[in-house]
Amino acid sequence: MALASFKVKPWLELIRLPNLFSVPGDPLAGMAFAAAGSALMPGKMVAAISISVLLYMAGLILNDLMDYQEDLADRPERPLPSGNVSVAAAWLLFVLTTCVALGIAWSTGRRATLFMAVILLIFISLYNLGLKNIRVLGPVSMGLCRGCSVLLGAAIFGGQVAFFEPLIYAVYTVIVYIALLTLVADYETRPGYPAGIIWLPPVTLFVGLLVVFLSMSEPSNLWLFCAVGAWSVKMNVHVTLNIRKRGRVIPPDIGGMIGALMLLQSAFLFIGDAVVAGVVIAALLPFNRLVVRRIYAS
Repeated sequence: MALASFKVKPWLELIRLPNLFSVPGDPLAGMAFAAAGSALMPGKMVAAISISVLLYMAGLILNDLMDYQEDLADRPERPLPSGNVSVAAAWLLFVLTTCVALGIAWSTGRRATLFMAVILLIFISLYNLGLKNIRVLGPVSMGLCRGCSVLLGAAIFGGQVAFFEPLIYAVYTVIVYIALLTLVADYETRPGYPAGIIWLPPVTLFVGLLVVFLSMSEPSNLWLFCAVGAWSVKMNVHVTLNIRKRGRVIPPDIGGMIGALMLLQSAFLFIGDAVVAGVVIAALLPFNRLVVRRIYAS
């Protein structure tokens, strides 16, 4: 009887399944800048992606747990206030995903990997336990979470980082872009839209891509980098124009900005000479857009 009443969709909504498509590109980009064309070991790639995805899931679950009372009033259809997922089960999944992520980080045998995983978990926890309610610190801490995910990929690769400057500029770009995305997403449940902010995400993408390109001594796959990078900026400009025309922010806007992030990651992978990984991340975008139509993404 219990199995018959089990529903999968609320659990997928709890972990924001569409958003998970955007996670693997962060550590893979970090690995690509660290490796500089060297073969990326599949085992390390799987480990880096697993740690990032599991900690991202843990953060989303903790977010809903901390917002339980608010969601009861404003978003009663969410998995926890609706009763489709119990609070106890959510806590159990949070602990499980966190422990497995840290266990994988420890199993790599690299202190730097475990250190970055712990730092990432700290930023995730700080955001959900209070920083998200602070106007500037909340979005910045969210950006730092994604920036740490990029650095996690570089840490797990090991050895000297070949493209150090491009890596740092890529991390800065991701941090700022995610911080701005978070500020825009805050208006999903508020009237109007942040008129002084909505043009900053596409500008951040353009400037970040340009700076990374200029910092590369011998950029690889330049035409792929330019094509996908331009696509990411165009996608974000389209979102911005829709917000201005509509006069408010809706969930598909945030989904579009997340899609632009995936293209940014793909561009970083191309210029870091990780072509196959870049193609895979770009190819995930249509699946992200398909899933986001059915499952809440933000």
